[in-house]
Amino acid sequence: IRYDQLEILDFDKSTLGEERICGLMKGLKGNTSVKEVKLWDCRLGPSFAGMLRDVLMVNTSLTKLDLGYNNLGDQGAR
Repeated sequence: IRYDQLEILDFDKSTLGEERICGLMKGLKGNTSVKEVKLWDCRLGPSFAGMLRDVLMVNTSLTKLDLGYNNLGDQGAR
C-alpha cells in the first residue's frame, strides 16, 4: 500500500509506548490522506495530549480520533 493511500491508523492497545506513538503522530502534521486514528488503551498521558493539539492545529484531514481508555487527565484536555 502506498502511504498516500493510507486512511486509517489503528494502534488500539499498542505497546509501542507514548514516545513512539508521539513520533508517528507528528508525522501526520503534513499528511492529507489519514482520516482516522485509533489509539484506544495505549497508556497515553497528558504530554501526549499537548503534542496532539499541535498536530490537530495543522492537520485538517483527520476526522475521527479514538482516545478512549487513556490517562489524558484534566490537564491533557486543555
